[in-house]
Amino acid sequence: MAFDAALASAEKTVATPRKWRRFKVDLWATDINTTELGILVHTRHEAASDQFTKDMEIIGQIRDGRERTGLIAYRKELWKDGKDMKRRLVLKLFSEGMHWKGTLELMMGRSLQLSVGAKGVPVSAYSLNLARQDQMVQLERSAQKWP
Repeated sequence: MAFDAALASAEKTVATPRKWRRFKVDLWATDINTTELGILVHTRHEAASDQFTKDMEIIGQIRDGRERTGLIAYRKELWKDGKDMKRRLVLKLFSEGMHWKGTLELMMGRSLQLSVGAKGVPVSAYSLNLARQDQMVQLERSAQKWP
């Protein structure tokens, strides 16, 4: 009972509401951008982060107001060169200094399974791995019309 008494005497904390922030995600239509222009820039990005591989293509940026806070890249060879169920869409988020923040991967098998279960309605499933987190997060879109 001493354990219960210790819990009861602890001070109560009041949750304070967090202020929401808006981010702008800008995906580029072409491969020409200021992030990849220059000699050996891709090699410098690889040296800055272990998560930035040789087949990575930077496709966009994230802005917080006027400041660029992150870059979005994907693994080009896994998506463009893959066939059928071997295709993998792997998106990675990096900070402005090319430090890895997280990875989002489309799970083709699970998406197919959910789509068949929803009678042909396309249903997406993703696996999310965030920096400094021990858990993998599974994201699934629910079908529009469940049977």
